[in-house]
Amino acid sequence: MPLKAYKRRHSTECLNEIARRVHAGELAEYPDLEHYRHCKCTWWVRGTTDFGKLIPRQSLKAYTWEAASAAIRKLNQDESAAKKATLMEAKTQWLAEVRLNKRTEATLALYEGVADKLIDFVTDPKKMGNNGKLKYAHEVTPIHINLLRAEWEKDAVALSSHRNQLTNLSTFFKFCVRMDYVKTNPLDKVQRPRAIKPKHDDIDEDEASENATMPYDEEGDAVWQKIRALLIPYLRNEIARPGQERRRARRGELTSNPENFLALVELMYETGLRISDALHFDPDKKMRINAQGQGIYTTRQIKTRNFVTVMLEPWLVEKIQALPRLGNSRFVFFDGRKNWKRFITNNVANVLREFGDTVGIEEVRCHRFRDSFAINQLNMGVPITLLKDLLGHKNLAMTERYYAPWVKSRGDSTVEQADRIRQAHRSGKLVTMPERRQA
Repeated sequence: MPLKAYKRRHSTECLNEIARRVHAGELAEYPDLEHYRHCKCTWWVRGTTDFGKLIPRQSLKAYTWEAASAAIRKLNQDESAAKKATLMEAKTQWLAEVRLNKRTEATLALYEGVADKLIDFVTDPKKMGNNGKLKYAHEVTPIHINLLRAEWEKDAVALSSHRNQLTNLSTFFKFCVRMDYVKTNPLDKVQRPRAIKPKHDDIDEDEASENATMPYDEEGDAVWQKIRALLIPYLRNEIARPGQERRRARRGELTSNPENFLALVELMYETGLRISDALHFDPDKKMRINAQGQGIYTTRQIKTRNFVTVMLEPWLVEKIQALPRLGNSRFVFFDGRKNWKRFITNNVANVLREFGDTVGIEEVRCHRFRDSFAINQLNMGVPITLLKDLLGHKNLAMTERYYAPWVKSRGDSTVEQADRIRQAHRSGKLVTMPERRQA
């Protein structure tokens, strides 16, 4: 049976309208519902193409007769005609079209690079194995794309680069679909890699998992000093990215001002403010300067709605006061847009993650600056009861849960106290409680 377009079902509204038209005399007789063209119900197809290929029953996802006819013509094409373009020919034509669209040289280089990776892979018998080497664009399937992805995993390609390469590759196959070199884009059936989300959200969650406390340095500040030294060169694209030399740091209102970005992480590290509160840091309205030049900053926390007061060292006060405000806002680190959570994700969290991947520091996250502040305070001998107020925790139990295990002095004193009790018990000097009399 040749390809046949038909309608499997009609909506209740459509059936009511047909009945109304028959009753009103607009239709001479009750129509053939399978082939009724005057409604917007979905067209389906089944049958065999003119070239002998069986098309199983499927929706055309078309709601007019014209659209259904166009979809059937596309299904009825001779698949052998798609073999007219090799992968190399398709790549050359694609890049020529990209140049006509006046894309930048950097974009052209990225497109050419990912197309070359695909061609090198599918034409290499050693890598393809039993799948056989390919030549034509229409021969590439989602299976081949996943095999290529597996090669990227072996080469430890960064997750962000992995996604970008798949996106560029999808652009290439969209061109092939448009030119009728392939029927469908194989990337449409490939699941894109996703980052594993941490157990707590740096944006508006504080301590939500057993592994939430992760200072950059348990002792000293070697990692922190490395971050301070390399962050601005990274944002200025002065640091080479192994395997990603052509890729540049993200561009945005904050990343375009590297000094502001560095001051933001210094503020979190030196005061323990959450990223949400640090982002809305307002030095003009909420900070006062004492006689020693220190900044006393009081704000209402976005997460808990409780007030917290922190102190800024004079050097940090002077640095922040000298920084430009972003956009037309009053903030130093934020342009004032309504969706500030998305701003954090795109302009801070993702930038820090990619920065860490580039310079070799694992898990560079906003909340770790707050953790580092807390651990530094405890190592300096600050009582945990005072740390609770500095962090703005609602109760001491929260502070105890996540930071008490890091108090070395507390741990040492506990061991010493237990040892003194044991020695006193052995020497007979420990007074024991008398047994309780039974009634």
